[in-house]
Amino acid sequence: MPYLTQSNAQKIADSIMEIVPYNINIMDQKGEIIASGDKGRIGSIHQGAVKVIEGRGMHNVYEDTETERRGVNLPILYNMQILGVIGISGEVDEVLRIARIVATVAQLMVENDIINDMVTLKETRLNNFLYEWAQRKAEEYDEAFLKQAQYFGIDVRKSRTAVLFVFKRVRFSVIEQIKKILRDGDYIIRQSMDRVVILFEEMQFWKKIDDIMSISSDLAKCYVGESSEIALESVQSVEKVMRTAKILPDDQKIISYDGLRLECLLSETAEDKIIHNVMLIMKEQDVNNALQNTILIYADTNEDQKKTCSRLFIHRNTLNYRLDRIRELTGLNPRNGRNLILLYIAALRLRGGGNNRQREYGPQKSDSAQLFCGLCAFALKSGESMCFLTLLIMCKKDKICLISLQRRTKNEKESSGFIVEYCHGSVCTCRLRQRRRNTRKQW
Repeated sequence: MPYLTQSNAQKIADSIMEIVPYNINIMDQKGEIIASGDKGRIGSIHQGAVKVIEGRGMHNVYEDTETERRGVNLPILYNMQILGVIGISGEVDEVLRIARIVATVAQLMVENDIINDMVTLKETRLNNFLYEWAQRKAEEYDEAFLKQAQYFGIDVRKSRTAVLFVFKRVRFSVIEQIKKILRDGDYIIRQSMDRVVILFEEMQFWKKIDDIMSISSDLAKCYVGESSEIALESVQSVEKVMRTAKILPDDQKIISYDGLRLECLLSETAEDKIIHNVMLIMKEQDVNNALQNTILIYADTNEDQKKTCSRLFIHRNTLNYRLDRIRELTGLNPRNGRNLILLYIAALRLRGGGNNRQREYGPQKSDSAQLFCGLCAFALKSGESMCFLTLLIMCKKDKICLISLQRRTKNEKESSGFIVEYCHGSVCTCRLRQRRRNTRKQW
């Protein structure tokens, strides 16, 4: 690589000529002028520079000739190699000291460029090694790979934990701030434009994770893998956590392998005939994924019917109907622990397979009747007699649907409103809000 380029050579010439009243020429290794106060000379061969390169030393011209002008020509050296030549026109005694200063400045500039390039090259090599390390199996730790690791001062046999950070949008300033939090032995690997993996050496890395997540709101999620002496195994575990978390009802920003160990293990189990049949039945019969939702939430709440109804926004009778329907379709009783595990595995597989139309939890548009029943049940729990119930459904361009249930008591002193909103196709929000207010106020 030519470290003395036309751009940086011209910068040297222009900055020096602002101070001294002499013309400065800078030539490359062939003697061609690449920078000059006289722009018309750029591109021509400088005879004095040719003589410096051939003689490998200073060349002074005391009188003007047809091919040369008075002045001093000095080599720009780096590691005893000539990278270029500095030429200053004028009386030799007057410009010699200036020529030496200019040559020294040029030398320092070239050395700085070389050092920067060496640092950049080492960083590139390190990034390539880290990426390869995260993809390499234990049996592939050959001698060449271990020598590379030794060159970078990395002990690849130490136990490390892979942590995956997902960005809403990429900001390089955030990456730089993350690097400041890391310590020796921690390594950052850029997986894609919106994901980075950090291999933490210390087990006390939770404080660092909290510090990193607090850097910017652009950091959307953090997934923590399982510690391993083989980097690939830890990276695979954290990728598994991310895939599994996407199909489960968990809105936490930091999710660890320990918290999803069962689900991760279940996702790896071999698919037997029963699970396969359950998946086929669900695909055909569970059009709106209501039964899948019920299985996943029912298992997640440890078969607690009250919590399940609350999270699904359905009445207990609706839940019992769904559980009976699941048993009728699949032959597996969700109220039986062993059967529920098989149903849970099937539901997880369906969620992870990409064929489902909904990955979130909550009611679908076709569940309006169930919503009505559930909302009525909540209204009745308020403890007062009902005069009448009204159900209002408003749709706007098939995007947002609001279902509002209003109850008025006998004395008409208060009313309760329940609102569930969702998007067509897949659930985007599902929330129940109960508000009590005096009927004299506007609803």
